[in-house]
Formats: sequence, C-alpha cells, structure tokens
Amino acid sequence: DEMEKLGYSRDDVIKMTKTSPTIYGYSIDNIEQKIEEMEKLGYSRDDVIKMTKTSPTIYGLSIDNIKQKIEEMEKLGYSRDEVIKITKDYTSIYSLSIECLKQKIEFYDSINLHYFAILSPKYLMQSTKLSYARYMFFLQRGVKIDETNYRRLFTGQNKFAKLYGLSKAELLERYPYIESKDSENKEINGEEKQASNKKTPEENTSVDIKEKLIDEIIDKQKQIAKQNKEISELKNRRTIDEQV
Repeated sequence: DEMEKLGYSRDDVIKMTKTSPTIYGYSIDNIEQKIEEMEKLGYSRDDVIKMTKTSPTIYGLSIDNIKQKIEEMEKLGYSRDEVIKITKDYTSIYSLSIECLKQKIEFYDSINLHYFAILSPKYLMQSTKLSYARYMFFLQRGVKIDETNYRRLFTGQNKFAKLYGLSKAELLERYPYIESKDSENKEINGEEKQASNKKTPEENTSVDIKEKLIDEIIDKQKQIAKQNKEISELKNRRTIDEQV
C-alpha cells in the first residue's frame, strides 16, 4: 500500500519484489528519501518511478554511488542532461563499473561515435570486444561505420551470423580487441607481467601489427572528422555570403 502511494501499481510492486526481494528490507522513508535525492541530481519523480520499475536494484545503491557514476560520465564528455537521458533509457548502466563504462566510451570516441550513447544507450550493453571485432570486420570489407549505419555494429548475433557467415566466437578470434596499456597494467599482476614479457618474437610482432592498425584507424577517423568539420564551416560561410 505504501509503495502504491508513491506511484507504483500493485503489479509493479509484485514484479519489483520478485526481481529484487531486498526491497522488503527498505523502509518507506528510505525509499522516499532516495527518490528525493535522485530528484536533486536531475531526475523527475516520474523518471525515478519508471526507472525503478525495471531496475529496482537502484534502491540498493547509495546516492554517492549514483552521483559518482553521473560525474564520471560527465568527465567522459556528456552534459548532465545527456547523462540523465542515457541513464533513464538504459538504467542498467548503473550496474557497470566505471572502468568498463570508460572503456566502452573511449572506444566509441576513437571511431567518432561518441553521440550514439545518447541516441541508443541500450547498445552500451554490448561488449567492447564484440563492437571492436565487428568494426574491424566492416572496415576490412571497405564499409566505414558512421552516424548513418552504426547500428550495423549492434545487429543481433543470429542475424549477423546469417548475413556474414561468422559466429561470435569466430569473429572475436579473428579480430581480438587489444586493451589499453593502462587496463593491462591494472589487470596483470607481477607474475603475469613477467610471463607476458617472455612472448615469442612472432607473438610480439603480431601485437605490434595490431597496435599499429588501431593507431592507423584512429588517425584516419580523426582526419575524416577534421575534413567534415572544415566542409561544414565552408558551407556555413557560403550560406552567410549568399544571405548577404
């Protein structure tokens, strides 16, 4: 009854408690306080109700945890309003670690797809490894992934396999994602580092080639972005000249 007074239907409450039985351990005052605190962060009450219907585990997160995730996303180049929109549409993003989220965004930034997280935030659930593998697959086929066709990166796996004859496992094996040096340093302990330094010349050469290829892709994307910006500026100048 108390939850219904907050804006949930009886069916909502049943579904929420099935998904997250720990809700029964929260006092109604605690839940009301969480709603108010999230409103201060930029959500409306309706937003919070809608988000927690699908992801009731939000009530189990501390407000500091939620605030930190928002601030980290702002550091990645999104405005507060954009972060609010992203998290409303893809509430499960709060379950991702900062490191995982940063890895995803930095990869999409490197191929000029920073904005897609605002338009289609649910695509962020796809692993960076799979997105990278698909990007490389299309690149080698002469297909440039941009704002007009980026959804190709997120085609359902069964459909992708049917269209291109490659399973997910085959795709990942053919185009292995190389994490940044920072990520490698965090994940490899001392013994593993020593072992990694004992790679054969062939293995080291393979890694060097892959890293070089990634650098070339990033440079090419930056050049294209610069050219598009220059073209846009020229068009704007032409429009102004015509108006004058």
